[in-house]
Amino acid sequence: MDLEKLKKQLQKDLGIIDYDLSDSECIEIAQQIEKLSNKNKNESRLQSIVKSVTGIKEFFLLESTDNSDLNNLIDQIKNELKKHK
Repeated sequence: MDLEKLKKQLQKDLGIIDYDLSDSECIEIAQQIEKLSNKNKNESRLQSIVKSVTGIKEFFLLESTDNSDLNNLIDQIKNELKKHK
């Protein structure tokens, strides 16, 4: 999957609507989420990361998104970035 599709999936999983993440925002969010332990990947912490990177004040995390989904998506983003180095 290319970075643009992964970025859109990250936006969807994090409930970001009416805002398009830049590549650098996507990468920064992914890196910060990756640093969290699974028990710290909660709604409040994820919202804090998105707000600090983008300045977005209102968005809604999808209840169906779990840590394994996010971990998988972060791994895919990292792998895609390695292809472009």
